[in-house]
Amino acid sequence: THAHTHTHTPGSNQNPGGTVLTSHLVCYARVNSGLASFGQAALLCLARLAAAHSTPLWLEPTSVPKAARACAWLHTAGLLDTLAFVSPNEDEAVAMAAALDGGTHTDGTGIGVATTGIGAAAAASALVRAGCRHVFVTRGARGVLWARDAGGGEVAIEEVAALALGQPLVSTRGAGDAFVAGAASRLLPPLGLLGRGKVAAADAAEVREALQAGLRAARLVLLEEAAVPSQLRHGALE
Repeated sequence: THAHTHTHTPGSNQNPGGTVLTSHLVCYARVNSGLASFGQAALLCLARLAAAHSTPLWLEPTSVPKAARACAWLHTAGLLDTLAFVSPNEDEAVAMAAALDGGTHTDGTGIGVATTGIGAAAAASALVRAGCRHVFVTRGARGVLWARDAGGGEVAIEEVAALALGQPLVSTRGAGDAFVAGAASRLLPPLGLLGRGKVAAADAAEVREALQAGLRAARLVLLEEAAVPSQLRHGALE
């Protein structure tokens, strides 16, 4: 099998569900606010299929309200533990954590670091305790805050620094998408670190290496106008 990849503008509503499907990983990229009932049905269907086939699910939110809704839907359905990987920005992470309270903030309106005082680390820890295995809070030039289950009810928090550009910044368009694609490609067979069926069991060292690949992919985007840079290929992520 192979992965089908695409780019999108964060927050865009042109497609009700942007997905990357393989036998090894499912990336659910977009929850459409204009077609909320379809978005919910699609997301829950993907989560149930992922669970039934032991396939990891990656949630990549594209706005604060969509992040909150997706988290509330999965949490209410008892499916939040199907998320192997989640990659919100700071405000999206806070909105997702707030949505765990039973629905008070499920639309995400006005929710974020500045309005709640909740830090990204606390929000990411709450998501891990609720069932998500790896939470990658993307923070632009400050890199990625990574939260994961450390066993015994503990959550490990690790800060992964962004890579130095070494050149002037050209554009940030598509950097988040590139990060997800780069990290996922480093995990997925045949070229990734892990064999078939092993993505969900990735250890910390393997995920850390995948994060570095994601950051390398994002760096390539930052140095070109194109959302999909000409240098973005597997060999450039080593």
